[in-house]
Amino acid sequence: METKETNRQKPLLRGLCVLAVLAIVVAVTAWCLQVRDDRDAAVASFNAACLALHDQNIALDKAMADLEDAIDAGGHLCDESVLQDAHNSLADAKDAKQTEPEMPRRTADILDVTAQLFPTVNYDDILQEMTRCQTALEACIAQEEQGSVASASVF
Repeated sequence: METKETNRQKPLLRGLCVLAVLAIVVAVTAWCLQVRDDRDAAVASFNAACLALHDQNIALDKAMADLEDAIDAGGHLCDESVLQDAHNSLADAKDAKQTEPEMPRRTADILDVTAQLFPTVNYDDILQEMTRCQTALEACIAQEEQGSVASASVF
């Protein structure tokens, strides 16, 4: 048989249980929001790194196409060493070009890939070398074309 005191403790016990469950729900919700915020920040960083890589790849692709056009336009007129430098520069650019990675599923992996991607994407030296090779190639072509015009006008 239940006493009056036991009957009074039941609502108090229920209240404590409800309060405990509510505290657990609030804690889990706060934790989930923090995890989501961390993931959102990681995804934003990853996307920024991929966008930077994409922009640099566009510049690299353009420089490669320009150098290939210069080679095709008159590379056969140039000194073999100038032409070889241009081909080597193109090969180096192709080797250095990075592709956009797939975004990993886990937040920690996203952060790792982003950290690896950001410091390594810098094509400045390669672009400078390709510009140097293209300038040398175009100068060589122009010189050969001037020589051809001069020798044709002699006859």
